[in-house]
Amino acid sequence: MRLNHVAANPVRFRVVIRAAESGRVVHQAEIVLGAAESRLWRFDVPLFFGEAAIEFATEMADGGSNGHAWAELLDPVFYE
Repeated sequence: MRLNHVAANPVRFRVVIRAAESGRVVHQAEIVLGAAESRLWRFDVPLFFGEAAIEFATEMADGGSNGHAWAELLDPVFYE
């Protein structure tokens, strides 16, 4: 994960994994990055069988302006 600009306000990144049929949340994780910060983001996902919907979301972490808040997901991977 990377928040590129040195003048960016903090950004919260969130991923939610839901059971596709019921919408039940299987897992949820979030991370906050500050200006010009990059970080490897890893999290364990509980064992789940069935189709899943994966939601990615961003929001300003402190309610500030989104000016300069250009963020990147670099090489996202799901491991077995």
